[in-house]
Amino acid sequence: MPTHRFIWTSLLLLLSATLGCREKATKEQMLSSLSPELRRKIEVGDSTPLVTNGVTVPNMVAAEKAEVADEQEVIGVIIEGSPRAYPLRQLSNLLEHVVNDHVLDPAGSPKAFAVTYCNLTGCIRVLESPVELGGKNLGVGTIGLIDGGLVLSHRKRQFKQEEQVSTLRDLPYEVMTWKDWKQKNPSTLVYIGPAKSIRQ
Repeated sequence: MPTHRFIWTSLLLLLSATLGCREKATKEQMLSSLSPELRRKIEVGDSTPLVTNGVTVPNMVAAEKAEVADEQEVIGVIIEGSPRAYPLRQLSNLLEHVVNDHVLDPAGSPKAFAVTYCNLTGCIRVLESPVELGGKNLGVGTIGLIDGGLVLSHRKRQFKQEEQVSTLRDLPYEVMTWKDWKQKNPSTLVYIGPAKSIRQ
């Protein structure tokens, strides 16, 4: 039976081989700014291979086209008047704990935000940057698990999902069933997965 070390190494090799896009950070780059103690916790602990830049091109569809069961819970957000839903089941997938998304403001400029979910702790945060305006990708990713919780990355900074950082601020959200959300927001879009491979 394969050891945790073997599984960790194999999956990292697979990740490294498929992360061809130059904007994707390598594991070494994402871990380089961590303190030695924090880095050791991730590497020695054989945490899950959660070194990703998150979903950067989310596939959003209209409510009537979504194959989401009515009883499934979703994270619902309304940003610049645009309602969007992110099923917890979808965000529980290994490489989809962070979805970087954007909407257009009334002037037609993109407003970037990230929906983050840890299915181990139940922690949910919807984040935006008060200083980075006009972009389509907030650039939030994941680098692993520490003490049973998700560790996020943003612009060379790593932090626990629940930790407050000066470069990001929280946006309001609701958690409810898909049936209730779409009844409340019939014009909603819903996330059904990455529009492109996360590992480009």
